[in-house]
Amino acid sequence: MNFDVLDFEEGMNNMGGLRSIGYYGFIADVESFPELPAAPATLEESIVITEDIVLKAGKTMYSMYGTAETAGLNGESQGERDGKSTKRTATWFYPTTSKKTLGAALKFQNRRMFFVYQEHDGKYRLHGSPSFPAEVSANDTTGTAVTDRKGVTFTIADSGFGPCPIYEGAIPVDSAMDLGV
Repeated sequence: MNFDVLDFEEGMNNMGGLRSIGYYGFIADVESFPELPAAPATLEESIVITEDIVLKAGKTMYSMYGTAETAGLNGESQGERDGKSTKRTATWFYPTTSKKTLGAALKFQNRRMFFVYQEHDGKYRLHGSPSFPAEVSANDTTGTAVTDRKGVTFTIADSGFGPCPIYEGAIPVDSAMDLGV
């Protein structure tokens, strides 16, 4: 692997957070799931998946809306010397306590899932895999004051070796299930 200088380009788009449309899918629906390259030549290649996620016939990913400036993805190193891994956690707020939202909070529990999020600079990040599925915890609130926000905060977590990879493959979403991103 060729290592390189880590410099910062002034004026580049480096806004935090995630865009307000993401995608979710179920590991049980996966036909083939791509992995990071085994022998990357550069640092850039080491974190990018270019192959497509392929789902079983008739299966799709689903788009999901999240309130702007409430979604983020974090990686945190964990483990002891010579046994390091990364706990990767996303938070995603969905406004309202509608039947559909509360149903998702109920039915996402104990499911083996994967997610694709988009950063503000346009790159997609893949969270969860067949080896380390993403798990979802949901906290719903009605708020207490009429000015409070109500809805469901989804906390999505998995463990892996390093940050959630950049995903450059196709997102297998049926157009009827896409919010138009």
